[in-house]
This record gives sequence, structure tokens and C-alpha cells, in this order.
Amino acid sequence: SQSRYFATSATQVTSTSSTLSVTNLSSSRYYRVVVNNGSCVGMSSSAALIQVVSTTAGTISSTTANVCAGGDATLTLNGNSGNVQNWQVSTTSDFSSGNTTINSTSNTINHTLSADGIYYFRASVLNSVCTGGTAVYTDGYPVVATSGGAQLEER
Repeated sequence: SQSRYFATSATQVTSTSSTLSVTNLSSSRYYRVVVNNGSCVGMSSSAALIQVVSTTAGTISSTTANVCAGGDATLTLNGNSGNVQNWQVSTTSDFSSGNTTINSTSNTINHTLSADGIYYFRASVLNSVCTGGTAVYTDGYPVVATSGGAQLEER
């Protein structure tokens, strides 16, 4: 029964066009056509579902939050609801400069950090069912690279 989709919360869209374009949907919705023409009043079509599929970026975890310069940082993306498009590493926490794209579509990466510093990693995620969709990014995950070396202590 079509009435289950439209029992109480139907919103009327007035149009005489044979097509309807909808934008900026935040949740899935059913649509149908109701024809009022002469003696045909209230004739309705079958309901069509426009399903909204969101993309969740997920969160990054690592067992190597501190590495020696020249060592590998291993990072894993968890809880994403889409496909990894690529990873980025930056020397700035807001990714405004110093960015390098890491061409990996895997949820786990190993990346060599060649110099001392704080590096921020993020993943770009896109839901594969969303043609022409916009990728979302995880929050930046910091990894510290430091040079090893002996330290002298005075006693």
C-alpha cells in the first residue's frame, strides 16, 4: 500500500512538469505523482525512493605515534563508510600547506618519515554509490619523528 509512505507527513510540491529535480537532501525520501486533471482527481503513481547515502570519514589510529626519523609510521583508518580515495600527510595541522598526497586506497598505510618534525595524516573517503559526490576527510592524526642519538647527562 502506497499510503504507508505518505500517511501523515507528505509535503505537496506544485509542478506541471513531467520531471522533478531535488537537491540538498539530508535523508531518504519517497516521491510520487498525484494527478488532478478534470475528472481524474487524486490519481497517484507508485512511490519512488530517493535514497540518501552519507559518507563517514572514520578515525585514524596508529601504534606508531612516535617514530625515529627515517622510520615508518603505520596508520589505520577505522569506522569509515566509503572508500579511501587517498591519504595526505602535511607539516601543518590544518593542511593549509606542506601537503603530500599518498596514493594509497588501503585502510592501512606505512609511510616513511625522513626528517624530524610533527607530521599530520588524514584520509580522503568517498562513498562509492555517490556518483559525483564530494569526499570527506578525517581529522588530522599527528605522528612525531625524532632523530635518535645519545644524550650526555651530568651527575
